[in-house]
Amino acid sequence: MKTLSSRMTMKSAKFLIFFLILFTSLALAEITLDLEDYYPPNQPMTISGTCNAPNILVAFQINVQGTQVWFDQTLTQADSSFSTTYTPTNTGTYTLYISCGGEKEQTDFCVGTEEQCVPEAPPAEETTPADEGRAPGGR
Repeated sequence: MKTLSSRMTMKSAKFLIFFLILFTSLALAEITLDLEDYYPPNQPMTISGTCNAPNILVAFQINVQGTQVWFDQTLTQADSSFSTTYTPTNTGTYTLYISCGGEKEQTDFCVGTEEQCVPEAPPAEETTPADEGRAPGGR
């Protein structure tokens, strides 16, 4: 005959195992994204990636200058991948927020032409004529 304390120990063990499995699966739910550096306005863009677990809800939100302009959600596929489509309308910097399996990811992307989105490299340091031809330690 089982005593009350052995039943409590068994329930505690089952409870502990349940939470270990739950937290382990949440810890493995890393989000990976496949995004381009920039996108043209008024053209559909695909937001895709993986979440390391199948059949998990993925929530997407896009903000422009702190204002939400789009929201969507989908489930990951059997291979843990997800995909959705969004059509940005204006040029500028957009912030994408993704939540999946307890994990959150945030990244910025640009809408516009390459010239509008890819910053130019800073100019190289210029040397002055006085620096040229001078021997180290010389006058």
